[in-house]
Amino acid sequence: MEMSRGFRIPEGGFTVQKTLEFVQLNGSFNADIIIEKNNRTISASSILGAMSLLIPARTGTEFIVIVKGQEAGEALEQITNFIEEQNNPSSALSLWDQEGVDNVNNALKDSQSRWTSVVQNVAKSYLTVKKN
Repeated sequence: MEMSRGFRIPEGGFTVQKTLEFVQLNGSFNADIIIEKNNRTISASSILGAMSLLIPARTGTEFIVIVKGQEAGEALEQITNFIEEQNNPSSALSLWDQEGVDNVNNALKDSQSRWTSVVQNVAKSYLTVKKN
């Protein structure tokens, strides 16, 4: 079965944390999940693909989620719930506040060796945080 639905980037956009949660959710289904935006298509279970497509997108930018497979209905329902929850965040704390600047910086630096130069440049802005 194949299903699709259009969405808009929520207010405040996708943070690194929310993008990782989104990718993890997409990987939990027995289905192929694809994100299409501005004639670019990526696998929704690809961390780098999702980060490159969703994080730089402006609030309100349209994108389509296409789901194929046995669990397409359940997957699209949970994806819809996840994206709609982004418009009503339950926590005002940023990832930096929740996990601590040092922990986040270390995790990003450790994973940088597997990133392309383009993704490394995007990530640099997230690694520059002023400490008190």
